[in-house]
Amino acid sequence: HAALPLIGQWQCPRCGDELGPYAQNSRRACPSCRERSGLMFRGAVAACRYEGPAREMVLRLKYSGDMRAVDWMGQRLTEKLENAPWLPKVDIIVPVPLHWTRRLRRRFNQAELLGRVLARQCEKPMHTRLLKRRRPTPARPGGAAVGQPANHSTGSSHSLPAGSLSPTLIVIAVSLHR
Repeated sequence: HAALPLIGQWQCPRCGDELGPYAQNSRRACPSCRERSGLMFRGAVAACRYEGPAREMVLRLKYSGDMRAVDWMGQRLTEKLENAPWLPKVDIIVPVPLHWTRRLRRRFNQAELLGRVLARQCEKPMHTRLLKRRRPTPARPGGAAVGQPANHSTGSSHSLPAGSLSPTLIVIAVSLHR
């Protein structure tokens, strides 16, 4: 784990990207937030930059079923979440669903595995059926392109059930970060 590109204490509270010490208290958007338009969430955390050994660890989890690092990854995310100012407002942890065909092929949802660790550590309930992936999207084993969320521009959609409440959620997505 020593070789992993961990994100230090200076992290953008909006997108989760790593910042320098002087940018942390800036009221302006960080460079990554300025590059992305229409972020549809209040805040994000990330434990590692999505590169090198961290990227390989995520890809081994997703495509080889290597689950040895799930608890470690979940613990690092929990540590980041504990410092997030919006954590007390969170009601539910919701993993981003896989389309049923991908779930059948993969036999697990990596976001759900991490969500279980976060739910246990943060003492929050997790709901796995609150969101639904309506149509399949192409696999992108290389991860997201810089500044482009993985699969969200290729037709995936999620929906909340009719009549559902409007809780504050932690939505768990794996490897959407650069």
